[in-house]
Amino acid sequence: MTTMKQLKKPFANESEILEWIDPNKKVLAYRNLHNGLWSIKQDGIVSCYAQRVILKDCICKVSLAGNARVRDEKRKNVHATIEGYVADFFEIASLLPEGEEYIPPEYWNEVTYNPYKDRTFVQLFGESRVPIRRAWIIDMDSKRSPKVMGHGIN
Repeated sequence: MTTMKQLKKPFANESEILEWIDPNKKVLAYRNLHNGLWSIKQDGIVSCYAQRVILKDCICKVSLAGNARVRDEKRKNVHATIEGYVADFFEIASLLPEGEEYIPPEYWNEVTYNPYKDRTFVQLFGESRVPIRRAWIIDMDSKRSPKVMGHGIN
């Protein structure tokens, strides 16, 4: 496992990510295959790594060519990303309907992507895997299980 000292870009906790990116521009987030963290990429450059990142106004993207390459080579590569704006906990609270303090757990769904089973990101409903393209909020935490949870999915 990579230690924080070995990272080539800064490590940021969820409240520090905004120090490394422009909050008015979208980012791409994806699971880093080498260190297990989320790589946060903006303007084509990885700005930082994070254990947890929350994105709003999300688009889930999968390169079909990258997906095919994984299936053919049986070797992972970065070809699936979630695009959106970095949000923080306080901002999420301000986006909730008046009088609501948090999004209840039953309104979140597990989001996953397995290139050997799926060609898109999917939300899990028991044994069902329902393709998704967008979500209002996606919370990604590399230390949690499930690692990716979404709200306002379509």
